[in-house]
Amino acid sequence: GPPEIELEFLDQGTGRVVLEYDSTDAAATQGGAYKDHATVVACGDTLGWRSVAFMVPDARFAGSQNGNADFRFYHGGQNLFVRRVRVARR
Repeated sequence: GPPEIELEFLDQGTGRVVLEYDSTDAAATQGGAYKDHATVVACGDTLGWRSVAFMVPDARFAGSQNGNADFRFYHGGQNLFVRRVRVARR
C-alpha cells in the first residue's frame, strides 16, 4: 500500500502544521521535492499530545529536500514539539 507518515506533536500555540514531502508530482515546488500535503492540521493550543496521519501515495522519498531529507513539518515559524514520527506502508 501507499506510505503513511504519522506525527505525534504537542498542540501548543495557534496556526497550522503542514507536511511538505518529496513527491513524484512534477508540478509541485522544485519538481516535486516540496509538495504540500492536502491535510493541514489546525492547532488549538490545548497543550495535549495529538496524532495525525498523512497518506502519501505519490511519495518519491529520493532525498530531494535540503539536507537530503524526504519530508518536513512546518508550523509557521513557531516551535513544533514532536514526540514521535513514524513512516510505514499501509
